[in-house]
Amino acid sequence: MFRRILTPLDGSKSSENVLQWVAPLAEALSAELILTTVVEVNPVASAVWGAERSRSNSGPIPEPAEVLAERESRRSAADDLINSATSYLESVSVHFVPDSVDTKFHVATGTPEEQIIATAISTEADLIAMATHRASWIARGVLGSVADRVVRSSPVSVLLLRPVDSDAGITGPTPIKNVIVPLDGSPISEAAVDVGRNLSRAVSAKLHFLTAASEMYGYGPSVGGPYGQAYTDSGLREEVRKYLMPYVDEAAGEAIDARAVAVSGSAARAIIRVAHEEQDSIVVMASHGLSGFHRWMLGSVTDKVIRSAECPVIVVPGENPVSN
Repeated sequence: MFRRILTPLDGSKSSENVLQWVAPLAEALSAELILTTVVEVNPVASAVWGAERSRSNSGPIPEPAEVLAERESRRSAADDLINSATSYLESVSVHFVPDSVDTKFHVATGTPEEQIIATAISTEADLIAMATHRASWIARGVLGSVADRVVRSSPVSVLLLRPVDSDAGITGPTPIKNVIVPLDGSPISEAAVDVGRNLSRAVSAKLHFLTAASEMYGYGPSVGGPYGQAYTDSGLREEVRKYLMPYVDEAAGEAIDARAVAVSGSAARAIIRVAHEEQDSIVVMASHGLSGFHRWMLGSVTDKVIRSAECPVIVVPGENPVSN
């Protein structure tokens, strides 16, 4: 299960409110919480660290005193900015994170999405938790576009939460009561199984393995199935249940309350509908895939779920799409 959770903050209330959800999760998992923010120091950085580039083979090139003074001034400004960012992380931690959670702080400089992933790698985080959008005052980025880039290139799982309005009157975290794991029969989608099962066990939540027969690929009532059979809707659902039951049985063997959910229609709509019907849900799904039982374009499905579901989504990195 997740041992280190990296949470990027950008100075906005929505990014900070994510901690109302993430901090209790870290506590439940006994995971370390790493708060990070990315500071853009350019053009300050070029002045501070650019001196190393102005060296010749015979040694540093002499510079006028006023240039050195300006460099020192900018170095001091950069240090002040980093110190301010560290103080910001510490203050947010005091407000949102209980003392029982082991919390670390990390300030990076550079491009937000690149530094978030670099920090996840350097700190050995196995989950990045962040809001899906909002403007940033520290990194001067838009967290939505940053989140998009992070989820598409992260080597570790990413937990995406819709931003919470700071005026919404939040009184506490929403508990996880239902974990939904969508599967399409491909090894890529099945990368989410272990994460979903471990999470369900850790927080004592119900586990739902879900597969949908997408009408856009011709898997509706009385339409030829993936191997040319003429499936009725009930026949297709029974076939899907047979595919899901080994996962249900394995989870049940670990004392997890698990069930198979077989629905027809659009995969994305089915996931969103089930997540809405099962309150206090979280969706755990792989990042992309093409092949398998119902041939979901899991990348586009994941995109739609992230943007439309009213619950948090964990995106587990999958392998390269498998061709049919």
